[in-house]
Amino acid sequence: MIEFSLGVVLAFLVVFLARRYGWLTLPAAIGAFILGILVFGFCGIQWSVPLLVFFFTSVLMTRYGREKKQKFEYISDIKPKRRLHQVIANGGVAGILILVSIFFPHDRWYLVYGAVIASVTSDAWSTEIGLLSNSEPRSIHNGRKVPHGTSGGLTPEGIAAGFAGCVCIFLSMTPWFGFHFQSFCIICSSGLLANLVDSFLGATLQVRYRCSMCQHITERSRHCDNTSTEYYGGIRLLTNDGVNFCASICGAVSAFLLLMVFC
Repeated sequence: MIEFSLGVVLAFLVVFLARRYGWLTLPAAIGAFILGILVFGFCGIQWSVPLLVFFFTSVLMTRYGREKKQKFEYISDIKPKRRLHQVIANGGVAGILILVSIFFPHDRWYLVYGAVIASVTSDAWSTEIGLLSNSEPRSIHNGRKVPHGTSGGLTPEGIAAGFAGCVCIFLSMTPWFGFHFQSFCIICSSGLLANLVDSFLGATLQVRYRCSMCQHITERSRHCDNTSTEYYGGIRLLTNDGVNFCASICGAVSAFLLLMVFC
């Protein structure tokens, strides 16, 4: 009971800090608080640390080079203040795994959970660093050059940052299970694969719109002067958040299959 109470306090402090500095909207803060109670209150410090590493590093990455990134906001629908559906997209699969681990305890769930956190961290790092790259992004779908901020656009710096994010999450977990090369390969390969799946879905199936005023292709349903955009392509219900959620599932499935084969 004492550990649970301390977990609730920690979750509240993290969310309070996030609200204090404008990192989360109010609905997002409520969602993050619920997720925090599950992680901090029921699973303890070893599950909490990777999630905290993801949260704080992704916030820092978002704010790093903010002025340069602002000129690409006409394309992407990503905003510096996280909203509820972004919390669900990035933390929903992790929350499901936490519930599964509570009712069906097994050591392997922690590794799968780590792969999911590595997936969303890899995506966050590669997106933010890729926007600052001097290299022109190329579409994962057809290899053509695309503007910075286009979903599915890859840069060498972005890919390297994505892998570094996976490594960072793995290292945050090592105090509890040590440095095992097999675990390193499972977490990092699953996280990077999920990141590439995210890019592929973003380039092919994610909904895209055209602004009738500036004619730019964008992820945003409202654009110049907050006017409605026209449907251009992709699956209407598959937004960037939906792509992130699918990528998280991919990271979990990949890690689970690798564990079944090699462990």
